Amino acid sequence: MKHTSKMFRALFSTGGIQFILGFAVGAFTSQAFAQGNTWETKAPRPTAISSSSAGVIDGILYVVGGNLGGFGFDVVEAYDPVSDTWTTKAPIPTARSGAASGVIDGKLYVAGGRRVDNNPINTLALEIYDPAADSWSAGAPMLSPARAGMAAGVIDGILYVVGGDHVGSFDPTLDAYDPVLDSWTRMTPMQFGRRILAAGVIAGKLYAVGGLAACCVSQATLQIYDPQTDSWTLGAPLPAGRVGPAVGVIGGKLYAVGGNGTSSLDNDTFEYDPMSDIWDITRAPMPTPRTNASAGVIDGKLYVVGGIDAASAVAVLEVYTPPQSVAANAVCPAANPFESCPTSVDIQIDMTSTFELLGSFTATLSWDPTIVDYTGNSELSAGFTEVINEDDVAAGLLTFSGVNAQGASGVIDLLTVDFDVIGNEDEVNTFDLDFSAMAAANSFNDLLPILTANDCSSTIDDGGVLGDVNNDGLVNSTDALIVLSDDISLPIPAAFEDRTDRGFGDIDEDVLTNSTDALIILSYDVGLDVSQFPIDQLFCGQIDL
Repeated sequence: MKHTSKMFRALFSTGGIQFILGFAVGAFTSQAFAQGNTWETKAPRPTAISSSSAGVIDGILYVVGGNLGGFGFDVVEAYDPVSDTWTTKAPIPTARSGAASGVIDGKLYVAGGRRVDNNPINTLALEIYDPAADSWSAGAPMLSPARAGMAAGVIDGILYVVGGDHVGSFDPTLDAYDPVLDSWTRMTPMQFGRRILAAGVIAGKLYAVGGLAACCVSQATLQIYDPQTDSWTLGAPLPAGRVGPAVGVIGGKLYAVGGNGTSSLDNDTFEYDPMSDIWDITRAPMPTPRTNASAGVIDGKLYVVGGIDAASAVAVLEVYTPPQSVAANAVCPAANPFESCPTSVDIQIDMTSTFELLGSFTATLSWDPTIVDYTGNSELSAGFTEVINEDDVAAGLLTFSGVNAQGASGVIDLLTVDFDVIGNEDEVNTFDLDFSAMAAANSFNDLLPILTANDCSSTIDDGGVLGDVNNDGLVNSTDALIVLSDDISLPIPAAFEDRTDRGFGDIDEDVLTNSTDALIILSYDVGLDVSQFPIDQLFCGQIDL
């Protein structure tokens, strides 16, 4: 409470600050909001169709073509989530279903698919939709064979189209389209041929999931393509095989929804984390079980439209909001601090797993004042108006608050707090980060229910002076011998090697420990002038050689 009253006094004493005060009060007292993992139903698509292509441009979901009663369609419909309304757009010139699609530079590219006529004839046509002109143009046709039931993703401005069906096959083909050259290139095929699969892009890689590999056998395989090496690897398989799942990527995670199992339609929501290579099966199921639906991601939500339920094609639109989270991290230096040397801790807030913007917060950082001594801070960054209370730093407590009416997103490097190490070797200090308030800009939603605050710890390393490689308190020919031995790869005791690795032997500070440093140490030992080097002075470099 002491800090809160001080903050208000500081704000009142600053001219023109009433707006900030009002924002802070509103933010600190806002109500908790839904934490995600929820589905909601929106306005249905005007036309009930399955196997459509889709793409999101400027916050609008465009759904193209599809299958109804065995016929391909040319209809194009656009959904605006702000008004919850659909609009009919210019039809695609080549009616089709099961085409692959991707968005590049504000245009929707639709490739391949099954044609309108009764015959099961696929098309090689690539057609490009420009929403600004509401018109279509043609690109270079795909490479043979013509396929339907493919999946696609865009990486670095290139459209990758994988898998599919031609004449009843289960195709492993991967083709890449360059819109600048208007040309296709055949790439390394995936390990296992699939049709009616789905794909998403995470961190420059294409994740192809599910599909059909033989009559009536749904697949769980996850195949991952890296365009940098033109190669495929396998990820953890889906928890259950799925044909025609809807897929979207949100916050670096792949969501696979619905699809057709071996014997039934499904409404599962599976979440894949590429960092852990694990699927989470605890996500809320989609209300309407279906397969061959289309999907797009807008503002951190997955929009799933159309498809086939147990009876027929459907027009339903359902929207999934993933679980949201905010992480606040106290980040210690990668190397442990030395005795009697400065150190610091960085405060970061990671907003990448929520679509909210950080608007305000009140936090504390605490530490053991017998191990580290507070010397200052960098002041808040990322556009935050700050109040920092240093009254209790002697007792190991810093309190800081900030407000930003515009809000901040992404990984926010918020504050750096500086210290001097006053403790002894092997003592451990923990920087304890806590938040008593955190709220979103614009919505004023309370973010504390989805916040995880992570502390960090450092162990004090033995310090010393530059050149004292054997840690005996002297800089002499013995240290020079150790440095020279290390330079020519002769064995030295592990404790000495550790100190050379940490930079105690790098006298000329060129990030190398070698014979030059040994010569400087010898020169110093015999009384020659080497004052241009900081030899025999307190070393705090923490260089990782």
